[in-house]
Amino acid sequence: MKIKSNIKKNYFTCMNESMGVNLNKNYILKYKKNTDYTYTEHTLYVTIIILLVSAIFAILRTNLSIFLSMMAIFCAALYLLAVFIVVLMGYRGRKKVKFKNEVEINEHGITDASYYGIKMTLNWDQIEAIVVRKNTVVILTNTPIYFYFDKNKKKDIINTSKKYKEDILVIE
Repeated sequence: MKIKSNIKKNYFTCMNESMGVNLNKNYILKYKKNTDYTYTEHTLYVTIIILLVSAIFAILRTNLSIFLSMMAIFCAALYLLAVFIVVLMGYRGRKKVKFKNEVEINEHGITDASYYGIKMTLNWDQIEAIVVRKNTVVILTNTPIYFYFDKNKKKDIINTSKKYKEDILVIE
């Protein structure tokens, strides 16, 4: 069964949630709990920690602590800029190639030929779980690759996956 998902309308939302799932993949698989963290929330927490460290250095009021405080603020700004660039470049890159999120699920596994026509098949033993979030359905694998779809494809993805792998873990 081929599953097509138009993620152009809510690309940022889907990507944000799916990257959050991928960042928390080990926790989700270990505790079988769906965390609510998104990629931007993770970024925000890291930035807040960096800024708190810089505030501590600023309170000390020595020349070295002021320098360290400025360096921490600079690092936080660079980190936020890097996150912004990753999201923007991902969106522009997919828009440029007129990205079609199309995946085929069959007895062999999950086959994706969406990216420049490169055909990639992941066998069923490589598929670890299906995670359902507020706006996105994410398929986690035991590789660095994961698939994400708009939530309106949830029923198709789960039913088709269970047809070929009955014991697949579904986390909602």
